[in-house]
Amino acid sequence: MRQLNAAGYGLYPGLHLNLVCNPVGATLPPDQQELEQDCKAALGTSFGVVFNRLYTITNMPIARFLSQLEREGKRERVMSVY
Repeated sequence: MRQLNAAGYGLYPGLHLNLVCNPVGATLPPDQQELEQDCKAALGTSFGVVFNRLYTITNMPIARFLSQLEREGKRERVMSVY
């Protein structure tokens, strides 16, 4: 990422540097805006890295997601949130 920043990515218009967060397991990603702010602060402070956007995705097939929630006894808690 530092090399991409050195080439102007994440710094100049038209040279976007976007990150993706894909949580593992039967969990949903945290709030995208909050996570983006936290990552920008952490990566900037610790590594001097700058990026434009952070996108959160969940790409676990829905049937597998439900099965894992049921195995872990989390189905009702997750379903009550939505």
